[in-house]
Amino acid sequence: MFWLPETPRWLMAQGYAERAEHVLLWLRGKKIGIDKELEDMKKSLSKKKTNVWKVFRQRRVFQPLVYLLILFFVQQMGGVNGITPFAGLILSDAGLSNPRTTSIYAVGLSGFVGLAVSIVLVDLIGRKTPLIISEIGQFVAIVMLGIHAYITRPSLCDFSTSDAMPCNPQFQYMALVSIIGFALSFTSGANSVPYVLLAEFMPLSVRGKASGIVAAMTWGCSALFTGLYFEFREWITPWFTLWLVALVNLIGVVFIVLIIPETKGKKLEELENVFVKRPDTVETVL
Repeated sequence: MFWLPETPRWLMAQGYAERAEHVLLWLRGKKIGIDKELEDMKKSLSKKKTNVWKVFRQRRVFQPLVYLLILFFVQQMGGVNGITPFAGLILSDAGLSNPRTTSIYAVGLSGFVGLAVSIVLVDLIGRKTPLIISEIGQFVAIVMLGIHAYITRPSLCDFSTSDAMPCNPQFQYMALVSIIGFALSFTSGANSVPYVLLAEFMPLSVRGKASGIVAAMTWGCSALFTGLYFEFREWITPWFTLWLVALVNLIGVVFIVLIIPETKGKKLEELENVFVKRPDTVETVL
């Protein structure tokens, strides 16, 4: 971090126009014209200042913030806090040998591949499509995991014991495939794309405070899911719990398809008005 410069916008806001131009030229490269981008920054920063909470009441800020909160809710309640941390336990219950080591490689390697795929897809085909594919993949993987929990429940083979070995051990690799599919799907879209949209949806003037709101809600959902997941497993059985989580991902698919706009190819200054028919006055927050 010692070698990274401050952002051009911050430098411009502090009155270091020449330094801002130098940094922007370094970021974009000498072959890319930066005059228009510099002019857009100056216009944005020259607008009147207002109270931050007044800005949050504007549709161009409030609406994308609500969309982001829903996206991060789906991200945290879609199974990541109940499957990847307990993958070893799930594989152990399925009857696999060396479940801890297997889960580390399954989740780690598939997660690495998924992130690499996400980096390529976000710039290649946009933001919405990777998100949709990711949510569909998570939905399928969790449904499969729920089916596995249902067809291997001990009571299916031995009604006299509830803690016996899983029934139908020949399906043990179904759990492994489901976990790999979930980790690959999650990291290829739902894990990273919402953060890209956070930077692109929110106006520059309130992005920092909006990030704080989203982060607080995200960690709150993570704590809620982690605290209630095993309670629900005891209350409505493991398979129904998993299918309920899968339903969250299915709702996420519908929400993304119908509501979330594509942002690929739009400049950050242009995205401030993507949620309104008539652009609001761009304001700089105190």
